[in-house]
Amino acid sequence: MAGRAFGNSSAAAPAVLQVAYKHRDKLLALACAVAFTSLAAAVPGAGWVHSRGLCVIAALALSLVTLVRRSHPVAHLVTTVAVCLMTGQMLPFGVAAYTAVRAHRYALMSAIALAPGVLLVVAPDRLVGTSGHLVIHAYQTYVAIVLPILVGFLMNSAEARSGLEMHALRQRAKLHASERREQDLRQRAALARKIHDGIGHEISVMLMQSGAVAASPDSSESTKSACAKINRAGRSAFDQLRSTLDLLSADSGADPLDAGDEPGGTLTDVADLLSGYRKRGLSIQSESSMHNVPEPSHALRLVHTLLNEALCNVVRHASGAPVRITLCQNAYSLTVSVLNDPPQPRESAVGSRQGAGHGLGLLERSIRNCGGTFKALATPDRGFLVSALIPLVTDQDLSPTSA
Repeated sequence: MAGRAFGNSSAAAPAVLQVAYKHRDKLLALACAVAFTSLAAAVPGAGWVHSRGLCVIAALALSLVTLVRRSHPVAHLVTTVAVCLMTGQMLPFGVAAYTAVRAHRYALMSAIALAPGVLLVVAPDRLVGTSGHLVIHAYQTYVAIVLPILVGFLMNSAEARSGLEMHALRQRAKLHASERREQDLRQRAALARKIHDGIGHEISVMLMQSGAVAASPDSSESTKSACAKINRAGRSAFDQLRSTLDLLSADSGADPLDAGDEPGGTLTDVADLLSGYRKRGLSIQSESSMHNVPEPSHALRLVHTLLNEALCNVVRHASGAPVRITLCQNAYSLTVSVLNDPPQPRESAVGSRQGAGHGLGLLERSIRNCGGTFKALATPDRGFLVSALIPLVTDQDLSPTSA
């Protein structure tokens, strides 16, 4: 029971302090009313006004003005000076000095602190408590003024520290929100890449195969008509897919191809990719001088993605056209070039290059993010060239621990 009572009292203490801080002006006004009116009633005639009633009324007026000391500091100061001259009390200067410190008006605080000293020198007989030793009274007066000043400075320091802590909390919250948004954007970009590389490339293969069937001399008219419907459906699917990818990639500054756990980071993966397209009937001539490339690496992953994207576009837009691939390496970078001949006339119905560069756009962003260069353009003979220079960036270089 004793422990519970102690716990309840400990929990109630902060609530009491909060209530007291909320009503601090009223509490201070009440304390001033008790102190100032008591002195005015107990020591009449100490100031320039000898009427006890007027001095009590002046002390009460000062107590009421204390309620608005923060919003009207000038009015509070004028009332303080007037009451001090009427009653001969120095305590109101302590409240005025505290108010000036809390308002960060340090020049005004200095003037208020000097005022009692001037009165002690000019008219010591008009002040309360100067019937004894003047030095002792001066000491008591300035203790009553310096203490409120020190309390004001301590309160300012506590509020500044609290403000800094609150600012730090806000900054941490903003940083956390920014990191969470960046993570969401990276996930959206990765999802767009997966959709593009998976569904988009499979649709390209479907269009290539349907086009090959339609071009076969053994195909009947009904088969060619069905293949034409497949091509139209495939092109419609590409348009819808492109709209979805644009939505997923909107406002995304993340690297859409930054996925260290994805395949494609080895020379074997690159060789398997080319072999797969050759098995699909694509004519590929490749030259490679790559050797001693770190495996797995982000650079090889970008090479794999570039080749996959470029060959997929050949299948989609220039199926049957020969492709020449050049892979070179120097001490600091890899150079990749994919050049295809013009499409055959029978393939012109499959689609055009116009508006089909979503995958190339994602690829260009990723290559430029790691310091490389990228180029994709049509050749004068209606072929198409995709080339890039990719720095030799390894997965270890991209990891946070390597920074």
